[in-house]
Amino acid sequence: MPRCDLLTGLGTAQRQDADPAHRETLLEAARLARELQDAERLAAAALANNPGRHSLFGASDAERLESLEAAIDLVPKRDDATRAELLSTLAVELSWSPDAESRRRELAEAAVAMARRVGDPTTLARVIGRAFHALYAPDTHDLRLGYAMEALDLTERIRDPGLRGIALDRAMWALLDVGDLTRFDELLGEQRLLADRLGEPVLRYDAALLNATRIMITGATAESRHAVNELLAAGKETGITLGWESLEGQLGVRRGQLAEYLPFLEDIHAQLPGIPAVTAARAALYCELGRFDEARTLLDEASKREFHELPRDRNWLVTLVLWADVAAGLSASDAATILYNALEPYGNQVLSPVLGMAEGPVTSHLAPLAATLGRYDLAEQHFASAESLCRSLHAQYWLARNQLAHARMLGGFDSTGDADRARQLLEEALGIADREGYEHLQRQARERLGVDPS
Repeated sequence: MPRCDLLTGLGTAQRQDADPAHRETLLEAARLARELQDAERLAAAALANNPGRHSLFGASDAERLESLEAAIDLVPKRDDATRAELLSTLAVELSWSPDAESRRRELAEAAVAMARRVGDPTTLARVIGRAFHALYAPDTHDLRLGYAMEALDLTERIRDPGLRGIALDRAMWALLDVGDLTRFDELLGEQRLLADRLGEPVLRYDAALLNATRIMITGATAESRHAVNELLAAGKETGITLGWESLEGQLGVRRGQLAEYLPFLEDIHAQLPGIPAVTAARAALYCELGRFDEARTLLDEASKREFHELPRDRNWLVTLVLWADVAAGLSASDAATILYNALEPYGNQVLSPVLGMAEGPVTSHLAPLAATLGRYDLAEQHFASAESLCRSLHAQYWLARNQLAHARMLGGFDSTGDADRARQLLEEALGIADREGYEHLQRQARERLGVDPS
């Protein structure tokens, strides 16, 4: 058996066991296959070196991209299962390449179309799983949800447990994006059973991440703490820490540990300066800490480009929502105008806690922007819509934040009726914050109610 075959087999096993050595093993297999000009072996090595989504967070892996490009050049240029998988894998590995947005989308759509023409359900399910992440953006939600539901249907018939796990993962993230927790919970139960049965570390981590994210939306603080600890344990098994770090940081923010969260953001910014969401998160945290001059400096820099340079990818929505919170906090009407117009088409979408400080219904972030622009009737509509969604989801933290922001707007009016309503909203927010230990919300509500902050 050629050495590149042995390396591909070894690297695949290493990847399934979450051994980071799989990357170099499979890159070496790809190099040997390229020397042999063996298209089949090169494709096998390049495909095995991908986990079904982007391999790195915040950056593209140049060597993985090189292997994929070489394989695509070498395989026959016709409709073929391998070629479709290579196209979709290249697309998803370009997820963190800001200049590759158009190409990434073209590759993903071409891969799905080719897989359909090939007519093999297994190939289509694999390609859809990768295309889902390659196309991740707010304007592609309906397409991605359709892909995810199709993959669920395909994997019901294929009976491949690994592909089923991928299909469940994609479907649940799509459902979270619109707050459909009923269907989400049905799938989560299946995924956790599957992860336990297969015993694959990465699948167990994916299930733990979705479970912790779900519990942080509606669960009590103690329940959320337990779920995040479970995620940490799964992360230690795989070496994956970012999802845990994000949720751990957000738990800290909820408890009022805002200053402690800042070094985490600054570390990420130093390591991955090309992620715009991190800069926006720093600005939002500066606002929460009362460091308004620093927040304004960052907002002014982003506003000069009118936010148009942001790549339309998985981070676009969270980045603009964070800037929306900053613009509203600073009463920056020029930025608020741009941000409101950009975000309004996605007012029905939801940002999960794993995305950090931008969590919650997008419409709850649109409301303060509308108020900043003096469009108070529109702000009322957004606040009411967000309140309704938060109540239907039993999302207590999101509800408390929404009521606080709503009360803040009403507090600027002179009428007795508005003052009474603001008090009711503040009392509800304080009740939630007291019960769950949301200390920074407690402080804000008590300050506005004129209650002793201690």
